[in-house]
Amino acid sequence: MSQPNYTPNLINKSHILLAAISTLAAVTSLSLAWDSIAETEELNIQKLARQNIALSERVSALSTSNDRLKDTVNSLKIKIDFLQKTPATLLKDVDSLEEKVRLIWNSSQQNFELINRVDEKHSRQ
Repeated sequence: MSQPNYTPNLINKSHILLAAISTLAAVTSLSLAWDSIAETEELNIQKLARQNIALSERVSALSTSNDRLKDTVNSLKIKIDFLQKTPATLLKDVDSLEEKVRLIWNSSQQNFELINRVDEKHSRQ
């Protein structure tokens, strides 16, 4: 059998055609890779957006919880201030009552003395 007679022109055209097909395959492969990367990036962006929303909701919940805690702390401070002031106020009230009792006692004593004097005076007459 004799070998086919290829002309250099035909060999060059075959190489060029093979190179074009290889280039087309490479470009198609790169295009598919870019599409896959873009799709993956889009999915990552969507995932990050969902995570961002979830984090925002958590931050909002923590902020609300923090506000409630601040309100509770302020309420407790008010109660502590009241409890700290109450003994002092009660002592002042007790002191005031003691003074009033002393005045009433003194007044009663004076009244008894006056009644006794009047009785003595009447008994002498």
